[in-house]
Amino acid sequence: MVSERIFYSVVTAIIVLGGIGIGVAYHASLGASPESTTGPGAINAQATAVQPYQLTLVVTTQNYFNATAGQQPAFFVLQNNTLQSSENIKLPASVPIQLTIRNYDGGAASTDSNYSAVVGTYNDQVSVYNETLIQSYAIDPTSTAASGIAITGGIVTTYVDNNSISHTFTIFSNATHKVAVNIPILPSTVEQTTFMLSQPGGYYWQCEAGCGAPSEFTGAMSTPGWMTGYVTVANMSVANQPYGLNLLAVPHQPWNSTAHQPAFIVLSNGALYSSSNISIPADTRINVNIFNFDTAGPLYQDSYANVTGTVGGKIFYLNDSTVNSTITGSPGSPTGISVSGGSWASNISASEASHTFTISLGAGSTINIPVADSATVSASFYINQTGTYSWACWDACGFGANGMEGAMMTPGWMMGSVYVY
Repeated sequence: MVSERIFYSVVTAIIVLGGIGIGVAYHASLGASPESTTGPGAINAQATAVQPYQLTLVVTTQNYFNATAGQQPAFFVLQNNTLQSSENIKLPASVPIQLTIRNYDGGAASTDSNYSAVVGTYNDQVSVYNETLIQSYAIDPTSTAASGIAITGGIVTTYVDNNSISHTFTIFSNATHKVAVNIPILPSTVEQTTFMLSQPGGYYWQCEAGCGAPSEFTGAMSTPGWMTGYVTVANMSVANQPYGLNLLAVPHQPWNSTAHQPAFIVLSNGALYSSSNISIPADTRINVNIFNFDTAGPLYQDSYANVTGTVGGKIFYLNDSTVNSTITGSPGSPTGISVSGGSWASNISASEASHTFTISLGAGSTINIPVADSATVSASFYINQTGTYSWACWDACGFGANGMEGAMMTPGWMMGSVYVY
């Protein structure tokens, strides 16, 4: 995969200053507001008893706005295998929110330095990952296999240089116009953090990186569902919510001094974990999101391009070029977004397959999720019986004549176990 290497200037700092608002000039105090619960104590105390609520956002760039602005970026909510408008995001009060953002935008935008600081998240931190930032390596590698994987890389930061910011996801209180949460987003990354909003009521969110057209804070920047919208926080039950599983498929991980291999890595609570033993609950809907940074490669068999074992027998997948949403309203007076793009499919083309995430359930039964080139893939499945199962990738992306050695034979790379408890 040809990657865009970006050198980030990342330092640890916290800034409390004024801000720029939702397309109009007003000042907002950039600091932890009473609406946001920010210390490790408050979130950790609840996280032990309450599974975080999963909020996944995707930023794509090829959405047609109008003849003047052309293509514009937009935030979307990825939930239960569908792409939804971000115009009104609903969140539970006093529950940890695990926020994952996949940003397909590869460029930076003009951003006021007031929005460089991470605000309102656990420890005021965000974790940042892509295929160049992650540099995991093989343990005791040979020409055919290794004993495991050592997970390294990524950035955990409280501050991002404003010249490197692609977008921000910034939540303001309606009542005080103070910043409750601010997350600077780097180009071409997956970011994850946790926050909690304890006060029910109305909020609004805004991207504070000037990515609009024809001028920086027009077009998408001032249109709900594009680069701005609303957040409704309410007392709601989160019992029996799906279990969220996030996987990163990253190429170019060092195998030895001369060779590289791809790997599946688990992303949870802002940290990376080996996929050698993935734990999930039984009798529970598992919502898996796979964020793939790799390009296409040959499948071991073309039949692995077919989806099996998922809810509805399908997956939802997208990349930057397949999301092509448009405005609602008129070109001169846009009012929102008409969400379009991505594919809800029972199979993908074998030629676009990059990997598979395949769980063997025994007796010839499998959950098979094909992963397309550079795609975000969302699927749901259940495993009702407790026990230990095996998972593997069936795209021939390893060493050897058939491409099924190296990472393909090593736990934590392209194979492992699934423990169902």
